[in-house]
Amino acid sequence: MEVRIIFRKGVDPTEISLMNTLTTKLHFLVDETYIRTDDIVELLKEHGNTISLVLLSGIQYYTGQLFEIETITHVAHKQIFDKVSLDQLRLKSKLLTQYLQYLIETELSLEEFQILTPTDPDQRGAQL
Repeated sequence: MEVRIIFRKGVDPTEISLMNTLTTKLHFLVDETYIRTDDIVELLKEHGNTISLVLLSGIQYYTGQLFEIETITHVAHKQIFDKVSLDQLRLKSKLLTQYLQYLIETELSLEEFQILTPTDPDQRGAQL
């Protein structure tokens, strides 16, 4: 799996060196103080099929810039989510979490692991 991390100017060179060692490709945005929403949208449209996760804080604490999260989210979201309901997503989440619980209980030593979340899928989220 190829990992791409997109940074703007100003990243610590030691971080770049470490990430290059991990075969990460770095793509730097234009040499500007602020990251324009248009640049992010263009990048998402260009590379959207290869991006699994977009992780931005609502506010860039280095500059104080407030990102247009609604616009970015609209462009970044997968069209597949328009084809399923939240009930369908929740059902799949429950099934996958239940399967993980089954694997932990049958394949791992319960002396080493303890599940702290409720055993009833309706009383927990997607974590164990």
